[in-house]
Amino acid sequence: MNHDDPAARQSESSETPSPSAASGNSPRALPDALSAGFESRPGLLRALGPGMAIALVVGNVIGSGIFYKPGEIAGHLGNFPLIIATWVAGGVICALGALCFAELAAMLPRAGGLYVYLREAYGRPVAFLSGWTEFMFGRPASVGVLSVAFILAFGVAIDSPFDLVTGVGLALALIVAMAWVNVIGVIWGGRVQALTTLIKAGFLGLIALLPFVVSLFDGEGVAAANFSSALPRPEGATWGMQIAAAMLGVMWAYNGWHGV
Repeated sequence: MNHDDPAARQSESSETPSPSAASGNSPRALPDALSAGFESRPGLLRALGPGMAIALVVGNVIGSGIFYKPGEIAGHLGNFPLIIATWVAGGVICALGALCFAELAAMLPRAGGLYVYLREAYGRPVAFLSGWTEFMFGRPASVGVLSVAFILAFGVAIDSPFDLVTGVGLALALIVAMAWVNVIGVIWGGRVQALTTLIKAGFLGLIALLPFVVSLFDGEGVAAANFSSALPRPEGATWGMQIAAAMLGVMWAYNGWHGV
């Protein structure tokens, strides 16, 4: 073969595979991750799974509100049908909100939760302000209230209420302990969350079933007269004011359904 002939050199180069093509490293063989339209996004480690996610949401909902607010809500409304109707209405509102979040999570499967949804709907400034407001004010206030409520309830349960200094110190220790568990790893955080959710749900179910269990043993568990009793309306209060105050407590008791 005459290597001085340009046509021959062109024919030879077209028949001889290049090293990159032979090794499968041609531009067409690159993975999709390196294509021009690929967008790299950081994300959280998906290590909890659906069970832990359910425990997280249930544990967020069953907080201090469900134990502290029912009496206050009953005092605002005064009669049983209105009390139950308010709880049902709050539950329906939260269920609709949870369905909206589920749809958004399916459409935007990215780490960030509410921040991502606000960013896509209203832009980065709104999402930025919402995230920092939650970080600086909303979340610390919620953690503080929950820790103090737990310490107060624990003191009542052991029949030894704590003084102010001791209570604040124990609340801070509780916050540090829970933070340390989550720093260890997401798996340990999920396990502790699942355990505390089982404990809270178990006690809540026991409280709900206890009157019916007592009635089975000829005790005064459930009395029909309680369902028709009514409390006098506070002076100067209207039905709208009472329902609004009660709904505020109901929504706080249900709060946490968007916590994933």
